[in-house]
Amino acid sequence: MVAQRHRLYALVHLAYHTGARRGEILALRWTDFNSEKGFISISKTRGMIHEGNSTKTKNGMRVVELDPETIQVLHGHKKKQNLERFLLGEALRDSGYIFVQEEGEPIYPSQAYSVFCTLAKRAELDHPPFHPPRHNPRTE
Repeated sequence: MVAQRHRLYALVHLAYHTGARRGEILALRWTDFNSEKGFISISKTRGMIHEGNSTKTKNGMRVVELDPETIQVLHGHKKKQNLERFLLGEALRDSGYIFVQEEGEPIYPSQAYSVFCTLAKRAELDHPPFHPPRHNPRTE
C-alpha cells in the first residue's frame, strides 16, 4: 500500500478501520489506547481553535474495538514516534498525543486532511473527503 511509507500512515489506517472523525483521531492520546484489551477510548475532539472539547454528540463518546492489524499499526507508529523522540532528544515535545508533528506538537486538522488527500492521490483514488471512512462497511 502506498500510504504505509508515510509517517502518519497510522492516522489514515485508524480512520478507515474505526470510522472515527478527524478531530476525534487528532485528540487521541496514548493513554486512550489499550493494546492489551484491543480498544481505543474516544471521548474528545480537537479543532483549529479548541483543544479537548467533548465529542460532537453524547453518542460520540465511545470505546472502539480494534482489529489485530490496527493494533499492530499503532504499535509500529509508537516505535517510530519513540525513535523520533530519541533522535531529536530534548527538542521533541512530548504532548502525549498519538498523532503529532515531527517536533511533537499536535497536528492541526488541516494538516491531517492534507495528508489524507496526498495519500489518496498517490494511491490513485478519487479525491475523497476525510469522512467517508465513517461509512466504510468494515466499521459498521
